[in-house]
Amino acid sequence: MTSGVSPLVTVRPLLVAIVAGALLSATGRVVLGDRDRGGIFAVLAMFLFLVGADVRIAALLGLAIGLLFLERYGLPAARRFRWALIGRFVSRASAVLLLAIGIQAVQLGTPALIVRALTEEAPFRAASTTAPSAATHPDIYVLLLDGHARPDVLRHVFGHDETGFTAALESRGFHVATRSRTNYSITTQVMAGMFNMRPLDEIEAIRPLIADTASQPAGSIVRMAINDGPVLPRLREEGYELVAFASSFEEPALRSVDRWIDTGDLNEFEVNLFRRTILRALLPVVAPDWVSSAYRSRVETEFRQLAEIAAERSDRPKFVWGHLPTPHAPWFYNADGSPRTVLDVEKTWAETPANTGLDQRTLMDSYAGQVAWVDRQVVETIDRIVASSARPPVIVVFGDHGSWIGSDDGDFRLRFLPLFAARMPDGSKPFPDDIQLVNLFPVLFNELFGDHVPLVAESPSYMYRLREFDLVAVSDPNGAVTGPAAIR
Repeated sequence: MTSGVSPLVTVRPLLVAIVAGALLSATGRVVLGDRDRGGIFAVLAMFLFLVGADVRIAALLGLAIGLLFLERYGLPAARRFRWALIGRFVSRASAVLLLAIGIQAVQLGTPALIVRALTEEAPFRAASTTAPSAATHPDIYVLLLDGHARPDVLRHVFGHDETGFTAALESRGFHVATRSRTNYSITTQVMAGMFNMRPLDEIEAIRPLIADTASQPAGSIVRMAINDGPVLPRLREEGYELVAFASSFEEPALRSVDRWIDTGDLNEFEVNLFRRTILRALLPVVAPDWVSSAYRSRVETEFRQLAEIAAERSDRPKFVWGHLPTPHAPWFYNADGSPRTVLDVEKTWAETPANTGLDQRTLMDSYAGQVAWVDRQVVETIDRIVASSARPPVIVVFGDHGSWIGSDDGDFRLRFLPLFAARMPDGSKPFPDDIQLVNLFPVLFNELFGDHVPLVAESPSYMYRLREFDLVAVSDPNGAVTGPAAIR
């Protein structure tokens, strides 16, 4: 309710919670001799599991469980508590808690989100129909490499040479923009602007967030604004089958499509739940590579599936949205392709010295190493898509923003300079060298469909302040790479 993610993403953790509750109740009944004590044990154990990351609360709950066993096995029967009465009280308290949660759900609009998930989101959404002109349109692949900085930023800040990567793209017909920039510094804001083809302050659904008057979670508002923007309906009008990949990040998930492809690996919502539990402290010892290997598996599978989709044959063109959660942290590969592990799940997405405890040079090398690995996968995937496609497709590869490294404690304008490269089937280069991400789809639709979508002219880039949607305009971000290097 409070995160605003799609209800569909909560199914797996909810099933885990139900099974865990049932097992704990059964275990308590067996080891403590009756269902009343078993129920109390289950309540305490469940809370111990959920809030055990806080050592003080875990100690208090552990003490309460210990006292429960002491009362059962250490006191004579005449002095034991009236557990049936206590159990009825706890049951009523639980009912009141559920009622309070239900009231909060209504206030936050959760019932409407559930209805939306079951009617508007894949796999429940009705498939769109084919338009007569669909057969003449090329497939469109838009690959979002989350957090991939522009080549000159990688050279200027990280000392990482992207010449080989950009040359490989250009030899394959790509135009690699040298002055591309994003209008916002966070993925959800970037995608909201892109899929509405205008700045956030012009999007009706986003205005309550900017004014700080929203009554629903920001996550659900932004996700609906992305999915309800004019881009997906316009593609449907042209007969496109809409395909989107789960990135692990749920707030910007593009779920109102014909096919939603999820590898089944851990997602951001589940990792956030997990790191609140008592198991967080055990993970570095029991399964240190669990989260990193899940991200490794997700990204490798998504690269492979992108090429497999290209090999499919249909009478409808495909629009494929591939949001890959890399080279954004966690960095799970080194430059040479060897696995890298983030041991502390609390630092899964951290990328600054203050948040990771690592020095700046180590962070720079880790990010640059991940970029080097990702670049190789991108080139290989592009080759497979082109080779497998029935006819030349449109391919756009871009980063939604740069890294916090160099931005957080240096020049924050570096955050607004992402990678952008595009390849058109006819070899044309309609995207300007100074493309703003908010103009990606207007340029594409005008070129492919003969539309006349007005471009956003020189919209500023915006950084947030204390609140995520408390936005302030940023002077020309390109100035961040014209002076001395931010980090040496």
